[in-house]
Amino acid sequence: MAAKYSHWHGSILDSSIQRHKQSEVLFILGSGPSINLIKDSEWEHIRKHDSIGFNWWMAHDFIPSFYLLQFANSEALFKLIQARSSAYRHVPLILRGDSFADGSLFLDENPKFDFLKEHELFYLREYAISSRCAIDVNKLFQHLELLGMLTHGAIGSFVPKWRSTLGLLMSWGYQMGYKKLVLCGMDMHSNDHFWHNPIHKDMCQRYNLPGVESAKKKNKGYGIMAFTDEAISPNTVPRYVTEFASWMKQRADVQTFVNSTQTILYPDLPVYDYL
Repeated sequence: MAAKYSHWHGSILDSSIQRHKQSEVLFILGSGPSINLIKDSEWEHIRKHDSIGFNWWMAHDFIPSFYLLQFANSEALFKLIQARSSAYRHVPLILRGDSFADGSLFLDENPKFDFLKEHELFYLREYAISSRCAIDVNKLFQHLELLGMLTHGAIGSFVPKWRSTLGLLMSWGYQMGYKKLVLCGMDMHSNDHFWHNPIHKDMCQRYNLPGVESAKKKNKGYGIMAFTDEAISPNTVPRYVTEFASWMKQRADVQTFVNSTQTILYPDLPVYDYL
């Protein structure tokens, strides 16, 4: 069905998106509290390279190079996207979500989506790995490489997703051909987000951003902690991230960093040097 929507506006994600690649470094922008620790000088450094945000990141002042967007069942998220749309008019939007795959999101029949016509859209075809998958992760990487989904510098027919959006974006960054991936705000210590800090009180009220309890409810009481629970699968998000980082380094000399020590991924992944 993604092909159908591409006739409305935009195109299937393919190698044409690589014309927007301006750097060998990609900053993947998550929403953990450590985002508030990034200094002004470091934001200036990030601005000189490529970056990608997703979903609620639009509440942040920093505008990334790319944006991954999923129309979740959240009126607040949709209103945030509408409110920030004009500020993102030069940012390629990558759309994902089951609504495209099952044909339930008829963009051309609903005028509330018309604002998307002001943007360059790419429809991502996602290859989701079950959250309960317990197969050795390196065997998964090898299998997907054979299927043409994990070739460095080549956009595949599908983009693999490991447990979380972070896994999806790391796969996309590898397909895009980046040599360094920097994971920002991927704390995974709690259900707090950068906007839960009192300094963002006005922003929370303006965009009706979700609270900590909303995150827990969404993930059956766990929130972000569901990604680290080995009772669900031994292939937790941290394991996928660190193992994939090692695999990318071995296969294509791609280096993976975190932006802060305030993440469960440290010290398994080194801190990026902004100097």
